[in-house]
Amino acid sequence: MRKSPYKYGYRQTQGYRPPNKPEHTGYDFVGQKQNGSDWIGAPILAVVSGKVWRAKYNDPVGGHYVVIEENGRYWYYGHLKSIAVVEDEWVSEDQTVGHQGATGPVSGEHLHFELRYGSYDFASSKRTDVMKFIEMNTVPPLGQMWPQAVVYETLIKWGMGQPPSQEAIDNVVANDINLITLLNNLDTDPNFKYYGCLDSSEELDALKTELNIVKPRLMRVEGENVRLKDEKNAIIGQRDKLKGKLNRIKRIIGGE
Repeated sequence: MRKSPYKYGYRQTQGYRPPNKPEHTGYDFVGQKQNGSDWIGAPILAVVSGKVWRAKYNDPVGGHYVVIEENGRYWYYGHLKSIAVVEDEWVSEDQTVGHQGATGPVSGEHLHFELRYGSYDFASSKRTDVMKFIEMNTVPPLGQMWPQAVVYETLIKWGMGQPPSQEAIDNVVANDINLITLLNNLDTDPNFKYYGCLDSSEELDALKTELNIVKPRLMRVEGENVRLKDEKNAIIGQRDKLKGKLNRIKRIIGGE
């Protein structure tokens, strides 16, 4: 994965969901040359390989834009001056998809860059902070994306008496997630806001509030899980002791 859609650097002119424009679900960048000066008409490079899902001209919102679909994720490059790919074409990481421009309702030349996921319909897919994954330099397969997200979201239902989903149970087991630790670390977990790709601080606060409401019940459930695990380990220990005795008896009988 590329660190940015530019060959060299860029300067950011607007971020993800700024307080004055929370509906802005991407980043606005202006590309720079190697010497640090603005690069008018800079080539825009694909940050990941994928299929061109949309190459559209004269959209009333995005102007000329390209969307690359990659394993259920949609990488959006908007306000382009020109488009260098066609729909259904396979593009490779680092390939030029277009050039920076000022098409659509904008006040100046820039690239609008964002990432959405969760639907094969771009319009109804969920927005997320694209630069978080650029910084992490990885985007896990969609089926394994933010495994704790499923756990967090299902914990709320679980705490309200609804059965947990098998997906949540599998994630707890596969990732060795300790529910008590998870709940106690809600405010200190640096990645919490990205689990489930929460769109805003309001959603984050709402989820934390709900989790804290059901936290006592969840801790009782986790305590019961720990007790059952201890009982299981004790039974396994007894079984191993009996196996040892049986093996000794077999050796004695065999020696006779």
